[in-house]
Order: sequence, then structure tokens, then C-alpha cells
Amino acid sequence: MPSTHCSRRDRTATGWIDGRALTLVRTAAVSALAADVLAPAAPALLLMVGTGALSRYLVEGHLAVRSYASILVWGRDPCKAATVAQDLRARGWPAAAADDLEPAVRRADVISCATLAEQPLVRGAWLKSHCHLDLVGSFRPGMREADDDCLRSAVVAVDTLTALDESGDLSQPLARGVITRDRIALLGELIAAPAAARSARTVFKSVGVAHADLAVAEQLAERSALDAP
Repeated sequence: MPSTHCSRRDRTATGWIDGRALTLVRTAAVSALAADVLAPAAPALLLMVGTGALSRYLVEGHLAVRSYASILVWGRDPCKAATVAQDLRARGWPAAAADDLEPAVRRADVISCATLAEQPLVRGAWLKSHCHLDLVGSFRPGMREADDDCLRSAVVAVDTLTALDESGDLSQPLARGVITRDRIALLGELIAAPAAARSARTVFKSVGVAHADLAVAEQLAERSALDAP
């Protein structure tokens, strides 16, 4: 992934980790973990919806757990989407910008969304019958990246149950009875019983959990200690 600042004042006890970089790495790592449990075993196309700082991290995270023949990047600003795709190609990955979102979604086996959208971008009617949807961007009740149809008849997982209240992608359909609480699983439960996670359609919604930050920080500290002369 793009370089992460990690300096250590005392190799045995104390260190500094850039908070923003830690969030980027942790978010991508959790999405990758969810995809490893939930995504199709042999996907062909990964679609990245969003062109912000997280987009490159999320693509690399998904590539760590699955192989893809092609990667598409879509954003509201086509120039930004082209720039992200160019950056990914420079790293040797088969990436291109997508001009239109709907046909890109219809082709994708795995879709990762990291936007600040307040109205759904991804429509369930566009999704393949067997696909994985990774929702990262919605962190307030008034924000949504996916419509109700994306959640119907899908296995829905979250990194923490606070997502049910914090994210509009879940709080709004729950309030209307589109989905029910008993149909939403914690990612940790699915990791413990991966066979139960497989479904024709899967959705993962993350909002961030402290123990994931701690786990990534520990990994970075350990690597820094190993790399030190």
C-alpha cells in the first residue's frame, strides 16, 4: 500500500504512528478480511466506486485476498477516476476508469464503495446475482451508498453493531423494515463459521472499530522493529 509513516522513539516500548495513515490501512485491511470471507472465490472484475485517498488502499486490500483480471474505477469527476486508474496501472495492475456507473456495476463481481454520498449510488437492480458489495463511506444516518434492493436477500455483515445506528445504509432500511436485525451478522461471527457466510449476494458495511486500529498498530510496530538495523 502507499507508504505509511511510522517512527519509533524507543524500539522496545514507544512509537508514533500517523493517525490518518493508520485509518487508511486499517479500513482497507478490514474490507479485505471481509472480502476473504464473503466474496466470490474466483471474481473477474473489481469495481472501485470513489476516488479519494482510500480508493488506492481499498484496491490493494482486495487484491491481497483475490485475483482480478481487471479493475475499474468510477468517480463523479472522470479526471480523478482516470488519475486513480493511472496510479494503479503504474503499480502493475490492470486498471481503467469507468465512464458510466451502471454498466460497471452490472459487470462487477466485487464492488468497493468509499464516497461521501447522501443518496444511493449503487442499485440492487444492477448487481449480479452472485457478488460482494463492500460499503465503506456512509458513517452518518443521512449518508447512503447503496439502495434498499442491495440488501434484500443478501447476507449482511458489519464490523460493529454500532453501524446499525451510525450508517444510513443500514439505519434507514432497518427503520422501514426492509431488513431486520436478526439478518445482520458480525464479521467476527462469520470468520468463526465461514461456511455460513457464503451466499449469492453479500454486503459488508464498516464504520471502524478500535480493536482493528490496535491490531494494525501492533503490526506496524512489529515490522518497524524487524526492519530496524
